Amino acid sequence: AAINPFYAQNLTLYHVNPSNYTGIANMNTGDGSGDAFFDLKGYLTPMDCRSGHAYPGECENPEVDASDLVVTKITLEVDSRFADYGMCNICINNTVPLTFPPWHCTNGDYVCVCHSKIGHFEKPCGPRVGQENITEFFTRFRPQRSAPTTYWKYNLATRTGGFWYSTIDKGEGSSWRIVETQRKVNATCLKDGLYAKIYKMAGECFAACPDPADLTSDCITTCVFDALLGKTASHSINPTGGLSGEEIVALWIDSFNECPGL
Repeated sequence: AAINPFYAQNLTLYHVNPSNYTGIANMNTGDGSGDAFFDLKGYLTPMDCRSGHAYPGECENPEVDASDLVVTKITLEVDSRFADYGMCNICINNTVPLTFPPWHCTNGDYVCVCHSKIGHFEKPCGPRVGQENITEFFTRFRPQRSAPTTYWKYNLATRTGGFWYSTIDKGEGSSWRIVETQRKVNATCLKDGLYAKIYKMAGECFAACPDPADLTSDCITTCVFDALLGKTASHSINPTGGLSGEEIVALWIDSFNECPGL
């Protein structure tokens, strides 16, 4: 069945994945704000993993740390009657990331898990496109730990906002279809461009770090988020300074647009 024209809506979305995967079946995408948030949140992963504040499976997420990541911009037609969002991840160690108890899967497959908004139990996803409001999801709970990464995620979600989407294979054609693949770029190029823009804002901070070239260090990470969100954002949910959400998202989209297409 085709998408019901009464509910049809076109979305411009971005997707991050290792280059050997194609399409978006059983995958997540985000609007510009949503993918900027996903990418920048990933900059916090090394710090979280070193400090023990990462979620199970987060430190081995191929969509964050694979060496051949690409970012693709697409036009997606969807049935706008959205359902519960599905977290779609690559199976690692025959286990679906972030499932409790663990779901079995085939290594390398993309698998989606939906969480009921009532009761928060895990369930298979239906055919409809899932939607997640990033600000609502990531600010449901005030940071309880003193870890700066916890505050940075909360404050970043407040600034950028945005939406994530899940597209399930059994909904292709009836709930969603790719209208156009607009552009694909190397994720390393995007990250390098984004760091270069942040360096222009916080070069003195970078230079004062023990190893200014180690972009995953706690010191550089602090420089990045001080510049983006203001220096109080590491310990307050009402930070001052930094950039507006629109400015942060524009840095990310400009970095994407400046990279050569693949």
